[in-house]
Amino acid sequence: ALIGLVVFIHELGHYIAARLTGTPVETFGVGFGPVLIERVKWGTKWRIGWIPFGGYVKMELPQDSSRLCKDSAIILAGPFANLLVTFVCLMSVCLINGLSLGESVGRVWEVLVLVTNATLNAFGNLLTFTSAEDFQGPVGILSSTREAIAGREFHFTHFLILVGVMSFGLGSINLFPIPPLDGGAFVFLWLRPLAPRFMKMVELVVRATGALALIAFMIFVTCKDVIKLFV
Repeated sequence: ALIGLVVFIHELGHYIAARLTGTPVETFGVGFGPVLIERVKWGTKWRIGWIPFGGYVKMELPQDSSRLCKDSAIILAGPFANLLVTFVCLMSVCLINGLSLGESVGRVWEVLVLVTNATLNAFGNLLTFTSAEDFQGPVGILSSTREAIAGREFHFTHFLILVGVMSFGLGSINLFPIPPLDGGAFVFLWLRPLAPRFMKMVELVVRATGALALIAFMIFVTCKDVIKLFV
């Protein structure tokens, strides 16, 4: 449920930016596989799939150089929504625990710097084939969450921390300039006008390669997490 919520926040950012820029949205989907629920509202198909991981907002971005700023806003709105929710959740935790507004901002900043450094180090280890132990898939996240709250009373602040950390992870990773992530889409959006036909071909190849690599990585991480459950 938490993963679905974080994904919904991400896709909602894309959706809101699209509506604000006058871009029609054909489908808003959370989850994959067979459709569990589907409704049409505000000219958009709203879908929930049986597999509660991942999501998408289907729309056609016109190939128009005059829309570069609008399309950039749509692409970056997903990660921005996640980062905004992270800030709100962590600020709320600090304020609930009695910190002043100034102290809360400082504490949240410290946490975000630490998590950002950890994320960059993890990606550095992955790209240099040093280690993939720092990454967890859905199975690993659920397992770690259960271990963290086992035998303890679950408070609302725990929920806020989980949503904040998971939202930060999704938002920050999507900013990496690697297709099919949002960061990769942003880079190709600005490169495409330089040589439209050539860059379109390059983008298709890079997107397909990136998608396969991402799927392979998720399968690897999920298998690693499942094995840990029995070792």
